[in-house]
Amino acid sequence: MVLLHGLRAHLQQDYLRGRFRGIYERVTTTRFMAAPTLRVIQGSAKSCPTWLDFPSTLVALSPFDKSKPCRFRVSREDASKAARARRLQPIWDIWSAVIGEPPPVPNVRIWGVNVPAEEGLTTLVEAHACFRGVNRALAEDDNGDNVVAYILKPSHFYEHVTTNMVCAASKRPTPQDLVYALHVRLDIPCDLESATIGVITHGGFVRVGSEDSLLPEDHASRYTSRLW
Repeated sequence: MVLLHGLRAHLQQDYLRGRFRGIYERVTTTRFMAAPTLRVIQGSAKSCPTWLDFPSTLVALSPFDKSKPCRFRVSREDASKAARARRLQPIWDIWSAVIGEPPPVPNVRIWGVNVPAEEGLTTLVEAHACFRGVNRALAEDDNGDNVVAYILKPSHFYEHVTTNMVCAASKRPTPQDLVYALHVRLDIPCDLESATIGVITHGGFVRVGSEDSLLPEDHASRYTSRLW
């Protein structure tokens, strides 16, 4: 009996030592284990379509002095709203009349009717007239005095097509009775020494007047004043 009692006590001591050793190892391992590293993944789950990836800024002739250049920031807000409404033509128009490049869609530069792809398009710096103050609202612009409108007349523009399996943009001649009016909201205050002096919001083709085929119809009442 004494022998059995001593054996039982010895086994209990070994068991307790084993348990405490295991607990100590777990605590020690947890204590000194390297903390997990958090990784921040930049970007969104859905990338922006290439045809909405406008340049961040564009060069223009200064609305206050045609002999000097300036830069405007480019907003995608109005274009994004049009895209959500499945209206891609206003986006194609910006590429054609303001950026001077075909909308970046597959096969746009190699499809027969589009070649040469950039011929007949215009850039903002080629605007031939500039007005200030919008008396007749276009989209969300009001009649604020800090809005200027650049007028361009590209000989061609890209039309959004959905029936063509080759390319979603087809170059077309611009009707002679249309000009493109681009609206820019100037910064307040407008510092002419800044890198940019305003933001391009949106634009659209408008009809020309009977007295001048290079200017919008009723431009005298449409805008507050002509800058150049």
